[in-house]
Amino acid sequence: MRNISKRKFIQNAGALGFGLTGLQGLAACTAQDNATTRDVITTKPEISQLKNIVNGVQPITTAERQARIAKAQRLMQEQGIGALVIESGSALIYFTGVGWRRSERFTGAVITADGGFTIITPFFEEPTIRERMSFGDDIRTWHEDESPFKLITDYLRENNALDKPLAIEETTRQFIMTGINAQNTGVQLVSGQSITRGCRMFKSPAEITLMQKANDITMAAYRHIYPRVELGMTRHDISAMMSKIENCSAYGSKNVMFKTASLKYSSNLYCDPMGSTNLTNPENTNMAPTNNLDR
Repeated sequence: MRNISKRKFIQNAGALGFGLTGLQGLAACTAQDNATTRDVITTKPEISQLKNIVNGVQPITTAERQARIAKAQRLMQEQGIGALVIESGSALIYFTGVGWRRSERFTGAVITADGGFTIITPFFEEPTIRERMSFGDDIRTWHEDESPFKLITDYLRENNALDKPLAIEETTRQFIMTGINAQNTGVQLVSGQSITRGCRMFKSPAEITLMQKANDITMAAYRHIYPRVELGMTRHDISAMMSKIENCSAYGSKNVMFKTASLKYSSNLYCDPMGSTNLTNPENTNMAPTNNLDR
C-alpha cells in the first residue's frame, strides 16, 4: 500500500474529527489511488506513439570478426605470445560470434599467434556451437570423463605454441588456469588483457553506430516512460511498464531491450552495453546474459 501524504490524510479525516467516517474516506481514497496505479501499469502503452528506430541497423560482419582475430594475432606476435585462451563470455562473442553461458563445463576458444583458432566444448554441445559459429569449422569436443584442458594443450602443441607464453583472457575463471597448468606445468600463463583490450578499446564505425543506436533506444524508452510514472509506484511497477514497451513490435523489434541498453535486431544481432555487437539467434536460451556494446 502506498503512503498517504499528511495533506490528503487531513482532507479525508480532519474535518470529521478523525472518526470512523473519516477513516472510511481515507481507505476509499487509498483504494482509488492504488487502482489508478494498477491501471497505469496494466494499460497498453500508446503503441501509435512509438516509431521504429532500428531500421537500417546492421550486425557485425564475418569479415570484421576475422579482422579482429587477425589483429589479436598481430599483437601476440609483437609481444612474443604463442596463443590466447578465451572463455565463453563477451570476448568469445567479440572474436567468434559465439554466445555461450558460463558453467562448470569449459567452452571457449584458443587463438594461436601464427595459425587459426579452435573452439573447445563438451561433446553434446557441438551441434549448437557449430550453428552459432559465423566462420571457422574447427571444434574440439570432450566427454565427461575427459579434460578440456588437455585439448587446449594438444592444440597448442599442434601449432608449435607451447614454447611461448600462453595469454589468458582477463575474465577467465581460476579453475581453467589451474586445469591448463595441470596438463602442462611448464607453460607460462600471462594476462591477455593487452591483446583483448588492444582490440576492443578501438571501435570500428559499425560498432560506434550500434552503440549510438543502443543509447538512442534507451533514451527513447525513458522519454516514453517518464511522464507515466506516478507517486507510489515501485521499481517493479516501472520495470513492468518498460517490459511492455520493449516487447512492442511496433517499436522496431519485440527484442528491443531498454533496461540494459541492449539491442537485438532481426534474427542475428545482439548488441551489449560494454561495446560488443554479436551475431546470434534470439531463440538461443543458453546465451550468456551480457552487460557488455560490441565489443
